Amino acid sequence: MGKVISGFISQSWIPVFTGMTVFFFVLQFTGSMPYISGSDSAAFAQGDWKQQFAEVCGKTQNAMELSKDDLRNSIERCNKLEQRLHELNGPEGSEKKVYAHRLKMCKDLYVFTLEHKEKQETENNEK
Repeated sequence: MGKVISGFISQSWIPVFTGMTVFFFVLQFTGSMPYISGSDSAAFAQGDWKQQFAEVCGKTQNAMELSKDDLRNSIERCNKLEQRLHELNGPEGSEKKVYAHRLKMCKDLYVFTLEHKEKQETENNEK
């Protein structure tokens, strides 16, 4: 252990503080955590579904402006995320139920919009 000399930390602690400084510098300017291996990465991966949820459901307000291919892609992403939410288990059970319900509403909106666009297209082709 380092010794405190006249209120200052001895030189044996300097590498520890330098490493922590670099870590927080990287965290602050990149906005993300550095790579973590092993069981710690599994804990971070479980929170990844929230980012995917934000990405897939963040387009609902512009659903009518999306192309049919984009709508199909969004529906597929909803299906995959829905499966992932059901596979996850842990203390966030009620939170995941809320997200699962919100995800279902996003998916239903995309499905409705796609069906509406396809119906409009067939009506326009018949004219």
